[in-house]
Amino acid sequence: MSRRAWVALSLLAACARPRSQAPTPPVTRYAVAASDGGRTLTIDASLPAGTDGALVVDDGCAPFVRDVVIDGAPAELRDGAWRARCPDGCAVRYRYRLGEAARALDDVELAAARGGALVASPSAWLLRPQPPSQGTFELSVRAPAGVSFGSGLRPTAVDRYTSTMAELPLAPYSGFAPWRARALPLDGGEIALSIVGDYALSDDEIARWIGRAARMVSAYYGRFPTPRVWVGVLPTDGAELFGRTLGNGGASILLDWGRATTLAQRDDDWIVPHELIHLALPSLDARHRWLEEGLSTYVEPLVRRRAGILTREALWRDLWRGLPSGLPAPGDRGLDETPTWGRTYWGGALFCLVVDLELRARSGGQTSLGDALRAIVAAGGDVSQRWELARVLAVADRATGLTVLGDTYAAWAHAPVDVDLPRVFAELGVTVRGERVTFDEAAPRAHLRRAIEAP
Repeated sequence: MSRRAWVALSLLAACARPRSQAPTPPVTRYAVAASDGGRTLTIDASLPAGTDGALVVDDGCAPFVRDVVIDGAPAELRDGAWRARCPDGCAVRYRYRLGEAARALDDVELAAARGGALVASPSAWLLRPQPPSQGTFELSVRAPAGVSFGSGLRPTAVDRYTSTMAELPLAPYSGFAPWRARALPLDGGEIALSIVGDYALSDDEIARWIGRAARMVSAYYGRFPTPRVWVGVLPTDGAELFGRTLGNGGASILLDWGRATTLAQRDDDWIVPHELIHLALPSLDARHRWLEEGLSTYVEPLVRRRAGILTREALWRDLWRGLPSGLPAPGDRGLDETPTWGRTYWGGALFCLVVDLELRARSGGQTSLGDALRAIVAAGGDVSQRWELARVLAVADRATGLTVLGDTYAAWAHAPVDVDLPRVFAELGVTVRGERVTFDEAAPRAHLRRAIEAP
């Protein structure tokens, strides 16, 4: 046989062999039956083969886990965990006293009762391997009559959800309540809105309020930032609003909505736009929270300005007053290592302003921070995803054709960088005295200021 013929036969034999397939990722399944208005959860879990080690819930939540049975045998709590060895898979059944947890913990990050709702991340009540196992989980929920389950987890069908096991420890907000639910369709996504409690406003008025804010954000980013977000509206006393956002395997926003809130306050509302802007950035490591909060702090007034709701005077007045809180104080170690309130919110906003000005100046007005942020969303970088910051910066810099974000982060992350704010505002042509704001259109960077504030 010639060498050429031997090679040809070898290639044919290789092509005839079946290709090896990647192993199927393991799936952990949870079936939850709620009773007593959601106060008690009975949970059946099917753990995949190879599970071996501790089973845990969030810190502080173990006392509310009861009657754990693994493959028919009672299991005991030891050192905050239950042990499971499942070479061929395990069936786990237990109860979770969500009502007791809500009363004792009173923390929406773990469990809390708010206006007839029991709110908790599923990580508070789903037993899971520690450290997190590979693969995905599937969750089905059955609620009692008069109560429904709302969640920011990714839905696959009615009352069915999925995500990865790695994302489960930080899963989005969820809750059991007599929710009044409706869907708000948007360009590129939708809001799954759930309302509980009584308000001065009707449900329609609350929905229109939230929908208008969502359209403002969509206009800035070119589309709604995430395919779906669950928004839970919870009653609180007074006429104030407060919000919090949690992604990582889905997208969720909880809004504490003052019962006395009226439509007259709508144009002054920055809370709802601020929380919706959080949807447009992937979930980051905790040390980068300054970028998550700083972006929302900086972009929110730009969104409302472009919608014609905020005047340019109000925009610059707020920045004039707020940005000094973001300057480094003695002992500052850079944005990644100084998690104070001022550095987190206004230090992050200052970073964004400096980057925005530098991008506009170096590109001759051809690119901006907004272009970088829209590129992140276009690449699938929303709050439901968990990215490393390096990936966020790389996508942003590639979109602008410059390295401004990466270079600025490298300088600001681990060392204090002072910014001469009086000089920045003078070059932009902004002066604030009390409530009065004046603009110098002949200032050297007035054209950059006008581009930033353009409606």
